[in-house]
Amino acid sequence: MLWRVIPAALGLALAFTGACRISNEDHCVHKALEADAWCAENVKGRPFCSPCEAEQHGCVATQPDTADCPEYTPDSHTLGDTSATAETTGTTS
Repeated sequence: MLWRVIPAALGLALAFTGACRISNEDHCVHKALEADAWCAENVKGRPFCSPCEAEQHGCVATQPDTADCPEYTPDSHTLGDTSATAETTGTTS
């Protein structure tokens, strides 16, 4: 009898594990190649896409720490790049 229960329990456990792997098509990682940029454009005040968060399409206010969320990869551009604004800032007399 036990030989019947173990495979059934194992199958049930695998079914629940598989449910956790269903992708969320509404998550920012699925919206664009530059997921941080997608968040910045679409979710006010949350310019970073965290694969470790589910709420607000996965968009978060602070850049995820790779120690806490190793799946996070920043976009190819940097938000701290000031070279574009350096040309427009200056003093006027």
